[in-house]
Amino acid sequence: MAEKGVDAATVLEIVAEAEVSQPSFYNHFDSKEALVQAIVREFFDAELTLKERVRKESEDRAESIAANCRRSVRALVGDPVVAWVIVRAGNMRNLLRSPVEDPLMREIAEGVEAGRFRVGDLRAMTAAIRGAALSIIQDVLEGQAGPEPDARFAELVLRMLGLAPAEAERLAFASLPDFLETDERPPVASSNAGHGKSSAKGALDP
Repeated sequence: MAEKGVDAATVLEIVAEAEVSQPSFYNHFDSKEALVQAIVREFFDAELTLKERVRKESEDRAESIAANCRRSVRALVGDPVVAWVIVRAGNMRNLLRSPVEDPLMREIAEGVEAGRFRVGDLRAMTAAIRGAALSIIQDVLEGQAGPEPDARFAELVLRMLGLAPAEAERLAFASLPDFLETDERPPVASSNAGHGKSSAKGALDP
């Protein structure tokens, strides 16, 4: 799925790569889309816990969004199989959002309320930020990105939200909280990520 995209990959290819049987696959998942949801949701649930901590510990929404934007890029680049699945997933990109509340939209709204951001349409801004993130992550995966793409992305987001260029750059390149710098959460994808193998086998284990 990371190599071909969710739509192009077949269940037969997935089970062969994961070294499980087709009946075993369907004992766990109704479809390949359900498998992707499980893999990607595990990834984002872990990330959401860290990002919520950033939000709670920072009184400045520009500061917290900058840190969380940088974390998003770093985490996905650190788990390239999941990153490629998301980049190539198309209609699966809604997994970037929380099923209950959109944490990014909430964070932006808090910044608007505090007078930190100038945003006319919260939903459009949230979608634009996520679209930019996917493009930057794809550039990194393809070796096309410039230096420090996580900080440059955060700088771009802050400027989109209305911050002056100098302040946006200062906040984007500020030191990250220690717990983001030192977090060593194992990647959702398997250690064979470099060969395009996903964590399907792990997801299919009892």
